Amino acid sequence: MKKFYMFILTGIMLLITIGAYFYENSYEIPKYSAPTFNIESKKFGTIKEIKPLIYEDDLFLLILGTTIENSEEYSNIYFLNIKDNTTTHLDKFKSHKYLNSYMKISDRFSDYPEIICFYDKGVISFCFDPKILMNDKMKNKYMNNYRVEVKDFEDATTADMSSDLIFAKEGDNSINKFNVRTFNFNPSIGATGSMSNIIYTRPIVSLSYMHDFEHIVSYISSNRGKLSLYEHDLNNNNKNYFKNKPIIEDVIYINPNNKDYIIPGLALDKTSSSEKKISIFYTSLFNNIGTQTLDTIDFNMDKRGELPAVIFSQSKNKDNLIYTFYDENSKGTIRVKNLENNSYKDIISKKDIFGPLRFVRHYGPEKNSSFLLYLIEEDGKTKIKLYNMDEETTEDITDMIL
Repeated sequence: MKKFYMFILTGIMLLITIGAYFYENSYEIPKYSAPTFNIESKKFGTIKEIKPLIYEDDLFLLILGTTIENSEEYSNIYFLNIKDNTTTHLDKFKSHKYLNSYMKISDRFSDYPEIICFYDKGVISFCFDPKILMNDKMKNKYMNNYRVEVKDFEDATTADMSSDLIFAKEGDNSINKFNVRTFNFNPSIGATGSMSNIIYTRPIVSLSYMHDFEHIVSYISSNRGKLSLYEHDLNNNNKNYFKNKPIIEDVIYINPNNKDYIIPGLALDKTSSSEKKISIFYTSLFNNIGTQTLDTIDFNMDKRGELPAVIFSQSKNKDNLIYTFYDENSKGTIRVKNLENNSYKDIISKKDIFGPLRFVRHYGPEKNSSFLLYLIEEDGKTKIKLYNMDEETTEDITDMIL
């Protein structure tokens, strides 16, 4: 009789588990279009990413573009010197089918910048001296690179690399962690790695590291039709992530391009009942600041149907969020808002801006400098602008790029 009751109890628990699984997965995961470049260039193909870089007081741009050759997509990385408008081609590789717009600038193990990208089978990375790199005769001598093939990486739909590579596939309930063993970027040593797997209870939608050398991963996961932002310490071997509470619910987007501890993002505003609104929020994985809402905007998209952009910035010794917002006609405004006192300045108002924002700052021995790169349509043509936040001047650099 006791075995019979145990059998019945086991059956009931199994039915509850199956029912809970189908209930959890009966909801459709919301999908939003993040701000992207995707602009055509005669020089660089389809531009997927642009990263500004200041090195020894000079401003450079790293440009990631794709081209189609024999029905296959290839990625190319270019290095553009703003001062003299000279371009150096750094590398070419077969594009990853989902992660062809990923490009990160890091300084993990070197005094020189490091570029990290993904190719179809894994990670490609190299560090370089920008000054010497502009001299083609010296380029190969002063650029160390490696490529690491990663098992099952070709189907990854979200990934980031800091001290390790982390990636996930659409619909999977796990994060893959791959430790890339590199020592001074020696190609013969850097071609190995080890894989570990962390199982979660819900599908991973997107993920990112927030800072080099840290093992805290932030990720967006779905829960009954809502997206929520979570965090997890990859070095923590206990199973607390099964009981992990979200940092913020109803998330639309977080910016994965920040190297700072502040995480900026967009979430559905719960306080508005009549019309859909978006909250501009920020939080931190390392400071007990909680989740702070900086502004509330109308839920309007840019002219391509993509979300507003938001980034964290530091200029003139102030912590700010820079973000775009749009009216019902997709006319956009770029706003810089201080995190401490809510004071703000609109750089541009109700114009045909679209796509992402990119920010770079530099602390120099003589003066600090910070720049904001943005896209705008003028007279029916795409323009690329560079705004000097310290001098409050704007430079049109379209001819250098398109």
